[in-house]
Amino acid sequence: MGIHGDNQGIVATGDHTTNTQITIPVEALRPVGEVAAPPGTINVPGAGHMFVGRAEDLAALDAALRPDSGEGSGRVAVAAVHGLGGVGKSALAARYATTRATSITANTANAVGAGVDGSPGAGGVNPVWWIVADSAGAVQTGLADLAVALQPELKQALPLEALPQRALAWLAAHQDWLLVADNVTDPADVAVLLDRTLAGRGTMVVTSRLGEGWHRLGARVLRLDVLAESEAIELLTRIAAPDRPVGDGAAELVRELGCLPLAVEQAAAYLHQARISPRAYLERLAEQPAVMYERSARGADAERSIARIWRLTLDQLATTPLAGQLLRVLAWYGAEEIPRTLLEDLAPDIEVEQALGELAAYNMITLTETGITVHRLVQAVARTPDPADPHRRSEDIEAARRRATVLLAEALPGHFEDPNRVAASAEPAEPHHRPDRPRAPRHRHRNHRPPPQPDRPLLEQSRRHRRRGRDAPARLRRI
Repeated sequence: MGIHGDNQGIVATGDHTTNTQITIPVEALRPVGEVAAPPGTINVPGAGHMFVGRAEDLAALDAALRPDSGEGSGRVAVAAVHGLGGVGKSALAARYATTRATSITANTANAVGAGVDGSPGAGGVNPVWWIVADSAGAVQTGLADLAVALQPELKQALPLEALPQRALAWLAAHQDWLLVADNVTDPADVAVLLDRTLAGRGTMVVTSRLGEGWHRLGARVLRLDVLAESEAIELLTRIAAPDRPVGDGAAELVRELGCLPLAVEQAAAYLHQARISPRAYLERLAEQPAVMYERSARGADAERSIARIWRLTLDQLATTPLAGQLLRVLAWYGAEEIPRTLLEDLAPDIEVEQALGELAAYNMITLTETGITVHRLVQAVARTPDPADPHRRSEDIEAARRRATVLLAEALPGHFEDPNRVAASAEPAEPHHRPDRPRAPRHRHRNHRPPPQPDRPLLEQSRRHRRRGRDAPARLRRI
């Protein structure tokens, strides 16, 4: 076939050849700086979901995102909200984002300069865009959707892989926008987003179970805690019995659930569906904990039970096997702070430190230089066998119970039954030395006790040791 110079248009040869022509509107590819966001560009999920309390947390988030709250007021302001799975990070971000979005349509005199708590702060923004950011691919998908929301004609004008770059260019060229990156599992997945939008004047909220690594993004880090007991009771009542008395045992139930919002919501939905009292739910929880931790009411997201949420967190810790073992051991102690020295014989120091650090990074425990605290509901779930959960096998839980008992028994001073000997001892007894392990320095050994404190007489300390020895089995069983 000959093709001569006077041919115009598309020339195609061969069997089954097809040609597609797309006419791109001129305005589709105009400079991003000239593209204004359509009014009300918002996609926040669950904007109408029930929300209680959190006034201080909302105010702290608002303050963290003010232009003058961080270094370099000319860059994107970032706040990273982290906390235990089910503590309400996404709900807080959604509430904040909805408030910022709706304030732009409110009366200007009331909206401009009004913070989420009514104090002077940032006003309305547009767009307010929510991205599920649990993977790098999900971030790219969310950005592509934003590009189309800003310019619907781009859906046909640009290939899919070019849309995220268009969205990033738009963000870099504009101000007064809010981006929420929800459920980030790796800070690197959103770091690339910030690298491309440094010239912008917007704000970004990140939510994550991970509490480490956010300094690389220049983020203000906010740790979200559980609800106050009064707020937890209010949440339970509004869901379980909006038009009737909630019944007996509400305070006891929210305390048993550790005032964790997802657990309270899960229980409240079950109460509403089954028409039972909080007291009856407590009985079910005692009789069949594994079933109740997994159970969701009809209409609820079956994947959003506390047991499933924490299973995903422990999956992230699979490369640190000791982390799961440690959590199961810690589950058998009380919910009060546990001394770190209790775990010194569990494994080499560096391995214990790494496992504790990983658990703390994912907010499964609270870690200080001297102690460890585990949320009571995390403990309860961790010691409840479930054949469907690889982190809660019966044999592993039983082994952890035995190990927790041994560690506690070994931590008691050899003469704890005699308070007079405790008071008379100026130096701890020589600890039993295991030949298979190097001798630990005396100042770090698990039997070492600091000098008596003025506010805790030796007699009181000795009584405490006696009480710990006598009540050890009960402490190990306590939720």
